Amino acid sequence: MASSHIFVLGLDDKNPATLRKIPNAEEYRLHGLLTRAELPDAGTPVPELLMRAERALAAADAEPDAIVAYRDLPASMMVPVLCARHGLRRPSLEAVLKCEHKYWSPIEQRKVIDGMPWFALIDPDVTDAPPRGTHFPVWLKPVKSYASQLALRAAGPEEFGEALARIRKDAGATGDRFVDVLRKRKRAA
Repeated sequence: MASSHIFVLGLDDKNPATLRKIPNAEEYRLHGLLTRAELPDAGTPVPELLMRAERALAAADAEPDAIVAYRDLPASMMVPVLCARHGLRRPSLEAVLKCEHKYWSPIEQRKVIDGMPWFALIDPDVTDAPPRGTHFPVWLKPVKSYASQLALRAAGPEEFGEALARIRKDAGATGDRFVDVLRKRKRAA
């Protein structure tokens, strides 16, 4: 039986053992596509990472049957772009962005399910208190983060202020990358 060639963005030493547990795993040949170290959590612009991935795909000894990500940002945003370029099945970039955005996602979920917890969007550069009607404790999350980084619980006004200060200081790198992809998507539309 011929193997399907699966290219995995961010494949590391631990991932193959997990992936070998999926049904019919013997039918898949895994190929690393950029290492975990090459997919930094912040810093390298997504277009540059896409160019690196394309070079690696061009140099590979097989054509991809699928391109997947084992890591979150930025790999998850790269998958629909790379798959589209290679004519592979994929979610749309918009679908991935909607799922990853901490405000956009619950708006979409609210359209199809009842009982979504209350949530609100705040601007940490302007806001110094929770939205009116909010009761402590509250959770604050940047609209884009990964691995629950900067998901902060505030039990009262003092902790709320501390959480906002930390988000103001640390949210930029991940958020900036996400906003850059959103802008490029809008220009392409």
